[in-house]
Amino acid sequence: MDIGICVEGLNDTEAITTLLSRINSSCGYRGETNYEVRYHRGYPDLISKLHQTLSELNKLNIELIVVLIDNDRETKYGRLKKLIAKCRGSICNYDFIVPGVAVEALEAWLLSDENALSKVANKIISRQPNPENINKPDEALRQITQASSMGIPYHEVLERIASELSLDIALDRCRSFKNFYAFYRMRLKKFIN
Repeated sequence: MDIGICVEGLNDTEAITTLLSRINSSCGYRGETNYEVRYHRGYPDLISKLHQTLSELNKLNIELIVVLIDNDRETKYGRLKKLIAKCRGSICNYDFIVPGVAVEALEAWLLSDENALSKVANKIISRQPNPENINKPDEALRQITQASSMGIPYHEVLERIASELSLDIALDRCRSFKNFYAFYRMRLKKFIN
């Protein structure tokens, strides 16, 4: 299966491809997956170029397109409604698009599992407060990982946490992840034998 991914920034790419691979497995998809990623310079850049990006991915015969953005303190579901409207207005068949909004950011999902954080940081990390209520989860995650003196690039830290993350914990603690997971799983069903 070929999956197109459209995200706000380069740091998100490895973490989201890892999460999608893990979700695929958890949903029973056992086939090979290829990812075609398009990253942008934040939300305004992604939204302004979304039709063009979806068109490019459509021309590549991508079977499923994931568009994931951060909520960044906007009103609840405000960005999701805008994203869905923008996706529906594209030339792509909306049935093959999975719009998702991480509240407040992708890093919140990664902050949900202190065991994954502890394993990656190689030190004991206490359970974080409700990750979706953390004002700037990217800064909170950077503080945790910088304090551990990991010495690896931030995008690798995100990918490592995504590979260790308990999907069950993320589903339990992050409503936006639960919503994204459910919608992605619904779209994925047509590819599971």
